[in-house]
This record gives sequence, C-alpha cells and structure tokens, in this order.
Amino acid sequence: MPRLLVRIIFLTVAYFVSGKVGLLLAVPPGYATIMWPPSGIALAAVYLWGYRTGAGVFLGSLLLNFFNYYAAGSGSAAILSQLSNAFVIASAATLQACFGAWLIARFVGAGTCLEKPREIILAILLGGPVACLVASTTAISWLAYSGTIPLNNALYNWWTWWVGDCIGVFVFTPMLLVCVSGASVVSGHRKFLVGLPALFVFLIIIAGFYGVQLLEYREREREFQSSTKMIATEIQDKLRDYTNALNSLDAFFNASTYVTRDEFDIFASQLIRELKIIKALDWIPRVRATDKERFLQEARNINGREFTIKEMNEEGELVPAGERDEYFPVLYVAPYEEHKTVVGYDIASNPVRKAALDRVRVSGEIAATEFIDFFKNGYESAQGVLLLKPVYFKGESALVGVLVAVLRASDILSPVQQSWATKGVKISFTAPDRSDFKFESNKLLHKPLKAKVALDFAQRQWNIFINVDNKYLVANNTWALWFVLAAGLVFMGLLSVFILILTGRSALIEKEVGIRTAELEEARRFSDMMMNHIPDFVFVKNMEDGIIRSNSAFKAIYPPEGPERAVLTEDQKVLDSGYMKKYEDIAFFDGKTRKLFTTKVSFEDAKGQKFLLGISRDVTELFKTQEELKKNRDKAEQAARTKADFLARMSHEIRTPINGVLGFVELLQATQLDEKQQSYVDKMETAGGTLLHIINDILDISKIEAGKIAIDSSAFNLHESLQVCLDLVRNEAEQKGLILELEYPRSCPQRFIGDQFRIQQIMLNLLANAVKFTSQGYVKVVVDRNESNTGILISVADSGIGISAEKQADIFESFIQEDAGMTRRFGGTGLGLAITKQLVEAMRGTITVTSKKGEGAIFTIAIPLREDTGKEQNNAQPSASTGKKYNILLAEDNQLNREVLVAMLEKYGHSVVVANNGQEALDKIGLQDYDVVLMDIQMPEVDGFGAVKIIRELEGGRYKNLPVIALTAHVLSEQIRELFEAGFDDFLLKPVNGQELEEKIQSIDAHNMPFQDSSKVESVPSEAPLFDPRQIEGLVEFIERGRIKEMVDELREDTITRFEIISGEECSLADVHMNLHSMASMGASLGFMKFAAFCRSLIDDLETIDAKARLRRLEQIKEIFVESLQVGGY
Repeated sequence: MPRLLVRIIFLTVAYFVSGKVGLLLAVPPGYATIMWPPSGIALAAVYLWGYRTGAGVFLGSLLLNFFNYYAAGSGSAAILSQLSNAFVIASAATLQACFGAWLIARFVGAGTCLEKPREIILAILLGGPVACLVASTTAISWLAYSGTIPLNNALYNWWTWWVGDCIGVFVFTPMLLVCVSGASVVSGHRKFLVGLPALFVFLIIIAGFYGVQLLEYREREREFQSSTKMIATEIQDKLRDYTNALNSLDAFFNASTYVTRDEFDIFASQLIRELKIIKALDWIPRVRATDKERFLQEARNINGREFTIKEMNEEGELVPAGERDEYFPVLYVAPYEEHKTVVGYDIASNPVRKAALDRVRVSGEIAATEFIDFFKNGYESAQGVLLLKPVYFKGESALVGVLVAVLRASDILSPVQQSWATKGVKISFTAPDRSDFKFESNKLLHKPLKAKVALDFAQRQWNIFINVDNKYLVANNTWALWFVLAAGLVFMGLLSVFILILTGRSALIEKEVGIRTAELEEARRFSDMMMNHIPDFVFVKNMEDGIIRSNSAFKAIYPPEGPERAVLTEDQKVLDSGYMKKYEDIAFFDGKTRKLFTTKVSFEDAKGQKFLLGISRDVTELFKTQEELKKNRDKAEQAARTKADFLARMSHEIRTPINGVLGFVELLQATQLDEKQQSYVDKMETAGGTLLHIINDILDISKIEAGKIAIDSSAFNLHESLQVCLDLVRNEAEQKGLILELEYPRSCPQRFIGDQFRIQQIMLNLLANAVKFTSQGYVKVVVDRNESNTGILISVADSGIGISAEKQADIFESFIQEDAGMTRRFGGTGLGLAITKQLVEAMRGTITVTSKKGEGAIFTIAIPLREDTGKEQNNAQPSASTGKKYNILLAEDNQLNREVLVAMLEKYGHSVVVANNGQEALDKIGLQDYDVVLMDIQMPEVDGFGAVKIIRELEGGRYKNLPVIALTAHVLSEQIRELFEAGFDDFLLKPVNGQELEEKIQSIDAHNMPFQDSSKVESVPSEAPLFDPRQIEGLVEFIERGRIKEMVDELREDTITRFEIISGEECSLADVHMNLHSMASMGASLGFMKFAAFCRSLIDDLETIDAKARLRRLEQIKEIFVESLQVGGY
C-alpha cells in the first residue's frame, strides 16, 4: 500500500479517535470543547507528512462531526443539514491545518525538530493563536447561519472553539513534532523526556476534570429533579380540568329531562371556549337493537333524513352499520359544522374505542382510549385520544350513554410545555402502549438531563418525558469546570515547552558532535565500501604504476601479475579521450573464457594527475540466456505455425467429409425409405451432427486456449440474431412440447456494434443446453440494458433439471457436467459452457448462473455492446437494368470471380464473352466488336497492364477509344496513375457490387470517361470484419444460395493449395504476389473481408520484408481464413 494512503488512513483514524476523546472534555453548554486534541494532531501530521495528508484531516473531521450529530438524535430527516455542517467543519479544519503548517514552514523552517527556543515559541504562536482563527471563525459563522447554534450564543462558542484549538496545538503539536519524527532526526532519549511527563500530567488533568464535572452534574441533577416534580403537579392540574369539563356536561344532562341538540351545542361550545385544548364534545346514547328503528326516527327528526348508524369498512369508508345487539352512535357533536361527519358513527364498531367503552361500563368512571387516528375531515389533528364519561339517569343503574371529549395529542400538554420552554425544559407525552407515538417541542442537540414521570389518568398510565436543552444549561452554568480544565492544560503546555527547550539544547550539542564524527568516519569508509561491495570488477590505473587499486571481485579473478594490470595502449587512448565502452572475451587465470562488458572513464585528482576507472561486468550468462530465449522463441513460433496449420487442415479434412455425409443423409431422407431404413438414416444424421458438434467444440476450445480467438466488431441486429437462434432450436423444443419465448423490450435498441457470430454461438450453446435439459415447461430469453446503458443483459431461463449449488462453481470448466450420468442421459462433451464463458470474457463480458436443483436455471450474460447509431443501410435488392445492353469482353483468370461477374452482367441483360487470361483476351478482341472490356490486372501469360497496352496499339490504334475497365482486389492511391498511364479508362475494386458494376457500365462515354475518385481505393479497411454477410446477400440476387456455398467450398480448396505453393522456398515474389491477389479477390467476393485485407497488406510489404517475416504473415493470414470460415458458418 502506498505510504501516502497509509498516512491518510492513519490520520483519519487518529483525528476521529482523538476527537471522541476531546468531546468527552466538552463543557456544557456549547458545541465546542475546551481542548481539541485533533487540531494539534492535524497540524503536526500535515507539517511532517505534507499537505496531501490533509485529506486525512478532512475525512476524520467529516466522519467525527457527522456521527456526532447523528448520535445526538438529529435523525434521518436532517441528514442534509448534518452533512452540510460536517462538510463545512471538515473543510475549515483541513484549511486550518494546512495554513498552520505553511506558517511554520515559512517562518520557522521545513523539517524543524524544535531544538531552539525561538523555533518552539514561534511554532506554537503561528500554529496556535494565529492559525486557529481559521476553523473557529469559519465553522461558528456557518453554524450560526444555519441555525445549528443560537446566534446569541455564537460568541461564547467561537471563544470556546478558538481556545480549545489553541490549547490542542499548544499541548500536542510540539510534543508530536518531536515524538513522531524519525529516529535519525530526533533521538529516542529526547522523545522519552518530552512524551512521558506530558502523558502523566494529561492523565492527572483528565482525572481532575471528571471529578469536578461529577460534582457539577450532581448539583444540576438535584435542581432538575425539583423542576420535574413541579412539572408533574402542573400537568395533573391540567388533566383534572379535562375531566371537570366532562363532569359538568354530565351534570347538565342529569339536570334536564331531555337535552336538545341546540341546548347541547350551547353548553358544550361554552366549555370548549373555556378549555381550548378540547377540540370537540360528543353525546353518544346507548341504542339496543330492539330500539333501533325508534331511535333512527327520532334521530332523523334531529339531524335530517339522511341520518343512519354507520361504521368504517376496511377501506376506511363510512358505511351503514351491520346488525348487532346494541349501538353507540354519535347523536350530538359540538361544534357541529366542523365535526358533522362523525354524526351517526357507532364508536362500538372500532376495537380501540370499544375497549375504552367497556372499561367505562365496568368502572362507571371516566376512561381514555389509546392514541387513535381521527377522521381526517372531522378534526384538525389526525391523531389524539377520547375521554369517555358514562351517563346514568337519576335513580337508574343502566348505562344511558357516554359523553366524549376529543383531545388532539399535540395539544394535551401544550400549556405546560409553553411555560417551561422559556426555561430550556422540554416535555414530551406518550402512552405506554403506543411508545412509538410521540410529540415533542423540538429535537435537542444534547440531552444530559432527562426524567420520566408516570401518571394515572382516566384509567390509563401516561408517561411524561422531561429533558433540557442549552437554554437550561446556560442558565445553570458555572465556570469552575472550565477554569479547572483550562488551567491544567495550560500548565501541561508550559511544562512541555520547558522540557522541549532543555532537551532541544542538549540535542543540538549531540547532533553537532555526531555530524563531525560521522563525516570523519564516512570519509574513511567511503572508498573501501564503494570498491568492495560492488559485484562487478572495479579497478583504477595510473600512467606509471598500472593498477593501483581494485575491489575484491577483481582480485579474486585476475592474477596479481597479469597483463591486465599494466597500462595498455587502449588505456592510453581512454586517458586521452575520456571514455570507452566495449564487449570483450577475457580468458581468466582459471582457464575459462568469459564475456565482459567493460566501461573505462578517465579522471583527474586535485593535482591534475590522470587516472583511469574501469568497471567490467560479467555478461556471459546473460548472453547464454538471450540465446536460449531466441531458440525457445523460434520453437514456440514453429509450434504455433504447426498448430495453426493443423487447425486449418483439420477444419477442412474432417468437417468437409462429415458435411458430405450429412448432405447424402439429407438426400436419403428425401427418398422412399421403409421404417427400418428411416431409423438407420435418422441415427446416421444424429451421429454425424454430434460428431461435427464435438469437432467444432474441440477446435474452438483449442483456439481459445491458444489465444487465437478473434472478436469481430460490426453492426448487426440483435433482435433478429436472437430470433434466428430460437428458430434453430425450435424444432427440438416443439418435439418435447416446450414453450419458446423471447422478451425483447421496446425501449431496448435492436442494432448494436459487436461480433454477431460469437453472440449467436453463445446463445445457441445456452439455448441448446436449456432445451436439452428441460423435459417440460419453457425456455425463455429475456433481453434488457444494464444500469448504465453501456451494454446488454441477456438471460436464458428454463424449467429444467437445474444445477446444484456445489456444482455451479465448476459448471464452466471444460468437460464438466452436473453429474457423471449426464453424458449418458443427455450426451455432449462438457465443452459448451467452457467455450461460452471464454467467448463472453473475450468480449469483456461476464456470465453468471442462478439455479436450484430441480427448479430450472437462469444463465445471464452481460456484454458491453455499443449501440449502432448509424443509419440503416439500404438493403434493397438490385433489379434488372433498364439501361442499354452492351457486348462485353470479360478477362478474368479466377473461375469463381468469372462465375460471379458473368451472373451479374447477364442479370442486367448484357452479352458476355469470357477470356481466361490476358493472351486469350488479345486473341478474342478482334473476333467481334465489343462495347466495353472488363480486365483483371493480375493474370497469367499476359497480365492486365500488358494486355491493355497491346489493345491500344492493335490495328493502328483501332481500339484507342474502346473503354477498358481494370478489375483489381487491391490498389493504392499512388497506383491509380499507373493504371491511367497503362491505358485503362477506369477501375473497379473487388469484391464488385452488382449495382456499382451496372452503374459503371451505363456511364460509359468513349470520349470522356471519368476516372474513379482516388479517395475510394481502399476496398476493405484494415479493421474489416472477419465475415460480412451483406456481401453474400448482394450475391443472392444473381446466384443461388446453394451455388454460393459450393463456391465457398471451392475457395477453401483453392486457398489451401495456394498456401502450400506460396509457402515454399522456391516460390518467386511474382508468384506470391499473383496468388495473394487472387486470394484477396476471391475472399472479398464471398464476404471474407479481413482475410482479403490482410492479403492486400502483405502484397504491399512483399518488397520490404524477408522470407521469415513473410512466412509469419502467411501463417497469420491462414489463421484468419480458418476463423473467417467459422464465423461465416462454413
């Protein structure tokens, strides 16, 4: 781990821990502490370790202040405020440490050990009172601005903060500057003398601080307990007012024979005005089921025809109440207009209200509900309590009804809260069975004093929580604790300074003595150490005596009186020139010859005498190693070429006959076969397909392991590619009754840039496995973008046999299946997932599996595909030309290219005469009249350049104006002029596009035929894809697909033969050039673009590379050809 990172982490932890210690020394009230150790630690660390370690100060302060706020009970709602406060304080602390370090370095000096009194005093003043203005001023200004601390308490907090930082610097910075410095800078004895007394005094101060703090806390606690008793008495008086109101209303009912709604409203409203805390009063009669209809008739006369007894359903809506033995509906409510929604509501239908109602009936006394949720359109607050008072008529024991007082929870204690809030006392009120429900005046930064008072009220126990804030602490604050701590810390600082001055003076004297002694010792040992500890052979010569000095290595090798010790002619030259380097073979006195690399340098001493310094290094083993490496490299290259050749031949020699066998099997299936014969043919097809799949897997895994896998990058339609893969496994899936699905969201693009073939190969492997191991259910492909929209996620899910957890880690290894019986039951080589994983990783992607045994599996691949933002190419197929029909002479030596060109020309209605080479073209030119000549420039016997020159000169210039168009697979910009000078009118690059060919022919003007733009000469870019299916699609219009496949097979045969020819030592450059040109032409015509591009690249370099380099390039082209055939599906 880098040293800087270690220091930043250490400083972060040190700041955080020391800050926690400093907070223990905080003197309430206030946000700051009397001594802040992190300020001294931060200043010392930044000064000693550099400004970049200020990151540790920032992180430590940020964490400390954030957790300090959070632990104080700020809660998640104030997270943004917490972070902003912590960020500002951390920034201020970092700036202060850096500023203080700069002041000390500027005016005291960098790397000071505080040995001189001036350095000690100046460092304390600059790092303390001056630098500490930064954090205190910045942080307190922000905290006051943000409302974290009261503005009227800001000056006190600023003073405490500044003093705390100053004392922290005064106590800790000088001590740390001495104790943390390296042993080479400050002696361990001085560290001990400075650190131990300071630590001892600090522990005494802490003990005294906590003793005084304990005394003060006990006094405050006594005063707080007295206030708590007074608060409890006041709360009991207020609660008694609420019960008195219900008792008054009960007396009103008992004094009247019948109370009308208006009378109730007048009396109840007067009570509500007197006791503003009561939000509503209700009269709720008891209605038996036998009296329900009579009661409804009377109630409707009072409250209107729409009155009914209601209850609340599960959706929170009021609906007519169901049938039950008795009801307690709200008949009167005051004030009526604000709370008329609850009229008719049966409180017995609610479990919480009914529980309180039952207590009332049993006890005959006032009872309170739990905290409940009111109707939102009925009361100002959504939560509160109901006080229920039973009503009995005089002389009767049966319950007539209940009177209800509605109290909003947040207002129950508000009169008491308001009177004590000015004194800094905060009161909260909660019911014991709803402890999560709480109303508080505000959140407190500190809660040093708190109490809980339990009161019995309305047949329930209520808890009153009382605590204090800074206002209370300020009113009861004393300065004794502050002065005890401040005085002790100042004494500790002064003691440290005194010890620093004493030990510094001693250290200066010891250092001066040590420097002088070390210089003398170094001067004595330098020469010997330099000479004897170098493994090379080192010697010094002068003009008179030869070797006057040498190291141990030299003496161990050379004899005492050897010729090397004399001053040689070569040495004289070095003394004159000043410098020499060379390799030399030296026979040592043990008879062995070693190869040395020798450097000789001349120099002069103070008197002007010349000397020669020689250093020889034994490089014998190095030369041997280099030779071995060269041999091994040649062997490895030969092995790679052998393997590539083997893969190419195996691809052809094994897969070609298997394809033939499968083809004949397909033909057999089209004939009349009996059931037994059909069974044999089916087994032949299965066995052949399995063998072909195994061979392809082995070739793929071999190529991947050899690092020869190539990843293409071209535009393709992902949706269509996945659909093709599903279609390929659909037949087998339908035979098993499986459901195949593709989920491709509309929001996901369909065209991407990537390797279409490899993605299809991956998906076919996954789909084939899914279908193979699923006997019923489904196989589903799900596509989505990744979170950052930089790639694609494809999942293949099935309902098959699943994979056990212990096997999932090994499932992507070669030849691994879920269990040993898999191969017998399902077949396969165990290579599919291994190939899939390595292909995914070759595309910088990942593959994961999620599965349980017997519950199917989900394989997910994540590949970073780039969206294709280019316009869709026009894939419209060419149609027969409506232009002129011409008689055309085509000169082309390659049979495949001739077949393609003739098909294109005849498709457009032209007459074509074919010549197999340049000489044949010359023979046929005079047999009939031609409108245009298409001529390949690379042909045997007579090439295109020679043929066109002869044509222009035939019969006295008769064919001077005959349009002749060159056909070439490769032409550079500088070669265009050569075509023009040879007599060509224009040229076409192979592979030739049918539409482009027709447009070129139709644009013929014998007198002014435009030459092709030289900017378009590159037929295939160097980053061309391995296989371009668009080229094949362009040929389908002119040639049947079956014939195209045959042409690819012919290309494979022809290319293998040509590789054998041009790889031979006897093959001339001209033959190599011609064969490469033909291979590039044929390959590009059939879509193998990268193969063609590399052939053309080698053509360009034939004159500049040697035979070995040419062979290496041919091996590379051969590998690309094999890879291209696989990508194209051939």
